[in-house]
Amino acid sequence: MNTMSALGSTDNIENLSERRELSDAARALLADKAFNHAYLRLRQLWFAEVMLQPHAGPKQDELNAKLRALGAIRDELSAEIENYRQDARTAAEKARHA
Repeated sequence: MNTMSALGSTDNIENLSERRELSDAARALLADKAFNHAYLRLRQLWFAEVMLQPHAGPKQDELNAKLRALGAIRDELSAEIENYRQDARTAAEKARHA
């Protein structure tokens, strides 16, 4: 799943300059101290809640789903940055050989 589909958009961003803007925004978000603080705080909170659950059940399943979703945000943002880098390199190579 790419970042745009993860964010609920059905638009396919093909324009490299638009993808650069998205990549730059993703990079800025991942570098933002407040974002990282909130991410780590939620991760610690939800993990601690999972560990406090007396047995497997709906609450534990909900917390585990939240933890997976939280991890997916960082993974998808990182993937968007890397995909843009690769596509920009490919476009530059094609332009050099054209």
